[in-house]
This record gives sequence, structure tokens and C-alpha cells, in this order.
Amino acid sequence: MLLKSGTHNATVSRPARKINPSKSTRQIECLNQSDDHTVASIFGTDAKQFLESDVDEQIILVIPFNQVVKLHSLIISGPKDKAPKSIKTYINRATTLSFEEGESIEPIEVIDLSAVYIAEGDLVSATVPLRFVKYQSVSSITLFVGQNLGREETTVINRLALFGSPVEVTKNLAELKKDEHQH
Repeated sequence: MLLKSGTHNATVSRPARKINPSKSTRQIECLNQSDDHTVASIFGTDAKQFLESDVDEQIILVIPFNQVVKLHSLIISGPKDKAPKSIKTYINRATTLSFEEGESIEPIEVIDLSAVYIAEGDLVSATVPLRFVKYQSVSSITLFVGQNLGREETTVINRLALFGSPVEVTKNLAELKKDEHQH
């Protein structure tokens, strides 16, 4: 349990765990995805499934959550030459990011994946800690992939997992003490 100093509120903290996007992958928006290899593939367990861009290497993913979360890290993997080179992140956008905006609007964070990938056979994967203080109240995250590692025509993502914790309701300190005395 963490107490906020100087206030009468307390917050219960949970360790980071895998955060699932909205219950239906149909609510996840993906711009420039191939008809044969869609975004639903990267959240499943079938290793043969993957997301692939359609007409060029850029991809925009808009991932809503069922509740507000604190994001801690992400894991991403793809083929050595077609995996994303970097990702720009945006949170809680009211409108879908366009490709032009992805190139010009200041992101929350730019993640250089090429520096952190680990080779696993024909694939590369990365576990990336996020700047946790910037992701404290996230209802949706937008990921913009501008290019892939090999400058190939299409980008491929085999897996994407997000880790964090739900935002907890802050209780009044008096209520917490009352709850503790009842146990």
C-alpha cells in the first residue's frame, strides 16, 4: 500500500501484469493492414498468425482498454527484416491519428526498437519499459510504426503484449483504517 504524503488519500498499488485490450479485437483499429493478416492475429496464441501492413511499411494501431490503466511496458516481435524499427506512442486521442499526423505530431514517446531487439531464430523480439510516469491514466494507446528494420515493402508484427495495472479508485484514509479494523 502506498500513501500519498501530505494528503488524506491512499492508493493500493498492484504489480504490472498483461493488460488485455478491449474484449473484442474488432474494437482495435488498425490502419493499413493486409486483408489476410489483421490486427486480431497479434493478440492470439497461434505463432503462425501475424499482422502485416498493406500498401507500404507504415501501420497505425489504436488499442482501447476496458478500463483506465497504467502502462508499464510492452513486448513486440516480428521477422528480422520486417519488424518495426521504431514506434511512436500517443495516448487517449479523441480522433484516430492519420499517417501525416504520425509523422508530424509530437508523440508521448519514441521507442527505438532496433537498439533493443533480441534475435530468436528468424524473429526478433523486444521487451520495452515505457516511461511509466507518462502512462498513468490510459484509456487507449495509439502506436505509429513509420518503418521496419530492413526497409522492406511491408511491416510484420507477430506478437504485441502490453503490461501494466488497472487504475485503482483512491480511498479516503479513514475508510482504509475502518476496513483494516474490520479484518
